[in-house]
Amino acid sequence: MRDRLADRVEAATSPHRDRYVDFLRVSALAAVVVGHWLIPVFEPVDGTYAVRFIMTEEPWTQWATWLFQVMPVFFIVGGYAGAVAWIRARERGERPEAWASARARRLLRPLLPLLVLWVGLVVLGDALGVEGRYLTLASQSALVASWFIAVYVVVTVAVPVTLRLDARVGLWLPVALVALVAVADALAAAGLDEAQWTSFLWVWFAVHQLGIVWHRRGLPTPAQGALLLLAGLAALGALVGLAGYPVDMVAEVDGATNATPPSLAMPALATAQLGLIALLRAPLERALSRPGIWALVALAGSRIMTVFLWHMTALVAVAVGLDAAGALPLAAALGWGWWVSRPVWLALCAAALAVLVVVAGRAERPPRLTPARVPRPVAVAVGALGVAVALGTLAAGGVHDPDGPLGLAAWPLAGLVAALALLGVLSPARRGEGGVGAR
Repeated sequence: MRDRLADRVEAATSPHRDRYVDFLRVSALAAVVVGHWLIPVFEPVDGTYAVRFIMTEEPWTQWATWLFQVMPVFFIVGGYAGAVAWIRARERGERPEAWASARARRLLRPLLPLLVLWVGLVVLGDALGVEGRYLTLASQSALVASWFIAVYVVVTVAVPVTLRLDARVGLWLPVALVALVAVADALAAAGLDEAQWTSFLWVWFAVHQLGIVWHRRGLPTPAQGALLLLAGLAALGALVGLAGYPVDMVAEVDGATNATPPSLAMPALATAQLGLIALLRAPLERALSRPGIWALVALAGSRIMTVFLWHMTALVAVAVGLDAAGALPLAAALGWGWWVSRPVWLALCAAALAVLVVVAGRAERPPRLTPARVPRPVAVAVGALGVAVALGTLAAGGVHDPDGPLGLAAWPLAGLVAALALLGVLSPARRGEGGVGAR
């Protein structure tokens, strides 16, 4: 039966599909999910639990974030895939705003069930008198990964513009953006911390642009990939060893961070990861030509957004369930028993996520907008920026606000709804049509 499934997936796969791109997306997702599930450490404190990060409790694990921080891979692959999709749409005569709106719809529609669930849970919890800090922690934990969507939707709808810029200035565009990151880091070091928040745009536009360069000029050769890998690691080493940047590529350490907001260390990591992508392409493409391996990648990729958006809700559900059963934590925090219990913890989270994917996975493939409902270019641009601000706020603080109506963070939620409406995400559409820009 397994062989027959693999054969069906193989037969259904377009000969033009870049399997390596799909593999990179799925493997990066796996690293994100496993990394997020391993990060929290539940420690008993005065009859309740404090949630800490393993990177702060065990500093040696900060080096592992160089492997598990794979957001650059998502943006590189996204740049490549976005360029492919827009060029095909342009050849069909599609307008940029129609394409951008459809891509935004494809990205954001799977988010709606997650938001509805957590708004409902927070309203219910607030009405039942659940302590506010638990509602904030749970909803923020569940939505924390959506910061990626907040930034990704902006760089995605800009592809028609950034593709033209690449044709004119090439690699000078990401170089200029990285220079802005260096300026923001310098201003932050001088005390202007607010300047570094602009790096959310500079860093991820620069990394996304590497994927567009890949599409237009091809992936670096293995030899060039080796040089990029070494150069990226050398830059990271210099930033950490000489410039005082933190080792950790995920969490905040002693008031400093490489991720929220991103620092100059993130483009260095992206350079190393692009080199590794180039180095591994040939052997992995040979492996992906085997139907059994490709079927695993293709099936996992068919629900990639659902897995990404819901994996932290699965973690929250497992933690709440274990706490109700009196079994949290599974073992004394960070003792040998804690490490031994991690496979059990991961298995429970995976089981919860599997249920959520079955229930919520139908939102993965949103329908196409009809031409009459395509927003204007200004509405697409304003909507994308509005999503970035509102969703970024919810990712940072959750949907709970003790002073808000029904215990909700009303303004970010209202702003998000307005931005989604501008993008056409909330517009009704004809049943059975696939999203524009699907690869």
